[in-house]
Amino acid sequence: MISKRAFNPEETEDLTQPKHAPLHAAHWVWLVTLFWLGVGYIVVLPPFQSNDEAGHWERTMSVSQGDILCDTIVTSAAPLVEVAAGSVNKKRVPIYDRERLRKATQIREDPQDVVPLHTTACHYSPLSYIVPAIATRASLAVNSRLLPSLYWARLASWVTMVLVLILALHMFPWARLSLLAFFSIPEVVQQTAALNNELLIFTLCLALVKTTFGPASARRVLAILLWVALLTLTKIVFIFFAVLAIPHLITLYRNQYPRFRFVLLSLATLAIPILPWKGWYTIVDVHDYLWIPPWGVDPDAQIEFLKSRPSHVLTLAKNQLLNTFKDHHLMGTWRSMFGVLGTTAVVLPGWTYAAILTSLGLGAVGDLAGKTGKPRFWPYQSNKELVLVLALIGLAIFASLSAIAFSMYLFFSGVGSDDILGVQGRYYLPLLLLAMIIGLATMLRLRGQHGSDASPNRLPFKRLAWTLAPMVCSVAALCSAVAEVGRHFWW
Repeated sequence: MISKRAFNPEETEDLTQPKHAPLHAAHWVWLVTLFWLGVGYIVVLPPFQSNDEAGHWERTMSVSQGDILCDTIVTSAAPLVEVAAGSVNKKRVPIYDRERLRKATQIREDPQDVVPLHTTACHYSPLSYIVPAIATRASLAVNSRLLPSLYWARLASWVTMVLVLILALHMFPWARLSLLAFFSIPEVVQQTAALNNELLIFTLCLALVKTTFGPASARRVLAILLWVALLTLTKIVFIFFAVLAIPHLITLYRNQYPRFRFVLLSLATLAIPILPWKGWYTIVDVHDYLWIPPWGVDPDAQIEFLKSRPSHVLTLAKNQLLNTFKDHHLMGTWRSMFGVLGTTAVVLPGWTYAAILTSLGLGAVGDLAGKTGKPRFWPYQSNKELVLVLALIGLAIFASLSAIAFSMYLFFSGVGSDDILGVQGRYYLPLLLLAMIIGLATMLRLRGQHGSDASPNRLPFKRLAWTLAPMVCSVAALCSAVAEVGRHFWW
């Protein structure tokens, strides 16, 4: 039985923690270096040579025209994708055809000449494309050539991601090194510097965690559900993170929250995360834009196969785990999570992956050992509640991973296949971000870590070393990524 007491949502707030902890000079050096390496990556990555960028650019163009339902696109967009994306010649090194790229730069927009748009990105909501669409429209207003607008859209996405990162460093002062190390992962840089959904997804993940660490209230529960709903609208696999509202609901019940309102809030927890997704897909028929690969893929037949052989799920789980450590980068290998760049064509040197992992490890250890503070508010007041929330988060991550694998098995793998084809490590990155921040917060709170009084721009030697060590590893890895992509395509 859950005990009840008078409701006071502020009663457990830790007011000993500073609300605003300025960034140190070393953090700014890391940020500025990361920003310019990201700009360099935008330059060396040829048009439409990141994962699904052609479809995402066409969706961006559609949104920039005010077409949120993905009905039409300028006729000249298709020739641009054909010329620019088709400039890859894998039989020679470097593999990019510069002459064809020069032709692509001459293709211009004619707003009056449009054709129906059918791209696999059309089923996504327009939210992910607002920032690059604004940049695209601004570019085309100055110059009607289409290709420069792609690069301006990339730059706008990357600048926005860096600004979100700066905000996150202020929101989570106790996780700064880990956040900097995460957003310096080459795969993260590619996904946010090129056109994709990850800019919105990472931003919503950060907002979700920030909202979770606060005193229980109905508004906070609704805010958690709002972030989960927007994540779900972008990709359905994130719906399971609605469980983050459960501990807050338990606290409200324990603190004698009005019964009728509590029932309504509980019902909202079940409904809100799925409603925007259902509403969007009532308007947009995903089957109109679904691409079925030609290697024996049949989702309906795949479901019937699994029904007839349910034990085959165990075979798939075992093989997926084994494939994580192999070299097929469309089967969710660990390296594809950190940096198999281009369209899974550029595998980085072995030392680069070691540098990425070292940076993440040193960042976490530095945050734990650097005495940079802890979360100002911890919403879980007993060991039982802590175990509950960690179990719920673990369950949500496992369910999301399972949903990713299941969807790829249905829509990208041959019927009866023993392996799941189409899983890319980049799908795991938002889950890694959530697990990293919540795990670090848990360890800091259990240790009772408090911040020090060091001057904002003068770090003690040990804390400076904890900052510089992961920074050097991350910068080295990113320099390697930029160089490898440039060599592969251009040099």
